Amino acid sequence: MSKAIDFLVKPGPARTAVFFVIGLVVFEAFLIVGLVTEHFWETLSNGAMICLSCIGVG
Repeated sequence: MSKAIDFLVKPGPARTAVFFVIGLVVFEAFLIVGLVTEHFWETLSNGAMICLSCIGVG
C-alpha cells in the first residue's frame, strides 16, 4: 500500500496528532462563527435553561 493509505489505516501518534489538530481547528472555527453571530449567547442561554429544567434544577 502507499504511504498515505498506511498513514490513514494504521493508528499511530502522528495520525492521532493530525486528526486532533483538524478537530481543534474545526471546533475553533465553529466557536468563532458562533461568537460573531448575534444570537449565539441567547441560544446558548436557552439551551442551558432547557437542560437545567430537564434535570429539575431550573
